[in-house]
Amino acid sequence: MASVYLNSCPLLPVDRPYGFPHLVEGGDKLKCALEANEGRPKLHVADGVATVLHSYSPQVLNTFLDLRCNSFSFIRHETNMSTYNLYIERESDLVTCGFFKADGQWDFKCVYRIRPSGMWIPKSGLGTMFGMGITLIAKDDEEGDEKDGMDMGDFGQFFASSLILNEKWKYLPGVTITTSYGEGTRTIVAESDSRPDSTA
Repeated sequence: MASVYLNSCPLLPVDRPYGFPHLVEGGDKLKCALEANEGRPKLHVADGVATVLHSYSPQVLNTFLDLRCNSFSFIRHETNMSTYNLYIERESDLVTCGFFKADGQWDFKCVYRIRPSGMWIPKSGLGTMFGMGITLIAKDDEEGDEKDGMDMGDFGQFFASSLILNEKWKYLPGVTITTSYGEGTRTIVAESDSRPDSTA
């Protein structure tokens, strides 16, 4: 999957292994890579989150990666597609992200811990399949516990590719994006494809 990594952010080198965040090139190149490799090696949730935040604003990604900023959130609400509201939150070194519905119920949720090295370690998750809730587990979590459930990595692949292929950083009619970190909160109701750090 390294063929789709972008070397456009010094903080996210392309030669770091699976589990570290990378910027990913979307579009046909990603589709072809996923098909050619039959979905493996997998995209990581960290790749999807990093690509969305950097594409939205490199400054926002830098803030997310800076663990000295204790709290961070990025919420993308779509009034015309309530199943795919996007939520990304970091509290200290704990990241929670996923899709939630208009009623606040999670459609997909995963929790990771960021190690000092920058690697994301899966902690827990939940998702839906055929309308039923399922528990997502980290088969390779740092505790090494044996658990019952579906592998977080498999759902993480879907989540990350969905974020990138559907360009979840873009402004579209009916979209509201709220970013919050430190003591600041900024909400943008999408009227155009401008970026929060662009100049008028």
